[in-house]
Amino acid sequence: MLRLTLAFTVVLLAVLTFHVVSLAARNHAIAAREAEAANRTARLEAAEAAKRAILEELASEGLPEWAGEYVCRTGFTTERVFVAPRTGFVYFGRWCAGNDALAGNVVLDGDALQLATTVPTDLDTGRDFPGSLVPVRKGPERFLLRGARKVIAACNESSGGRIPALSFAHIDNTEEEPVGRLVVPPSFRKYQLETPIVGRVTFAGWVEYIGYEGKPSLREHIRLDVGADQRALVGMTFFVPITETESGHASEVFTVESAEPGAELELFAYVPENTPLPRVGAIASTSSR
Repeated sequence: MLRLTLAFTVVLLAVLTFHVVSLAARNHAIAAREAEAANRTARLEAAEAAKRAILEELASEGLPEWAGEYVCRTGFTTERVFVAPRTGFVYFGRWCAGNDALAGNVVLDGDALQLATTVPTDLDTGRDFPGSLVPVRKGPERFLLRGARKVIAACNESSGGRIPALSFAHIDNTEEEPVGRLVVPPSFRKYQLETPIVGRVTFAGWVEYIGYEGKPSLREHIRLDVGADQRALVGMTFFVPITETESGHASEVFTVESAEPGAELELFAYVPENTPLPRVGAIASTSSR
């Protein structure tokens, strides 16, 4: 009888402990959700106040060309950003599961607009917050591109430039497919190509690198022979065929990481590890056309 009583007591304590731990975990999760909801509400309220101040400034005279309201719509996500030199910026993200917002100051760093947040930064829109934006024009249409890499990639195209995906378009733009030459800030003009750079793959392989989480991973590495053409610069991108069929080929975008005069270019691509390697001898180009 004593053994049965002890066994029952042990089981009862285990059950009670499990329920206490479960209840504490559930209460912690509820508190975390309530705190996040309160943070999101605070961000949205701060963003609406910032938006009112920015719209008031945008109604004034003598503003830089980049000031204004811009939007990026892709799939179920809509991003909207308002930027002005004095009152700063406000960013709204809306996606299928909800919405969120950030606000802060605009700092002109060379030719780029740095968005320095002044409200809680744990944004939850399902997309990375664009901390740096670069103003460009395509014909008369105005855009904000997400950082220097996007501008350099846009400049690579030989047919006047292209506007990359996920760019912010000014609300006054009227053309869905803008035409005309891409006009970029002065520091990016060295990347603009009148004709594409074309090269031949001389090596293709996988190399290890340490990812954002500190874990080793692999990326594709190629070397490219462009002959006597010395226009290639670090940051430029090449379209490299990885599979070829009778109807054409699929390409992957590789970025130049080394461009020494007289040497082959060193390029890398962060792709899934089941992606085929380019064929040695394949022709690559800075233009996708």
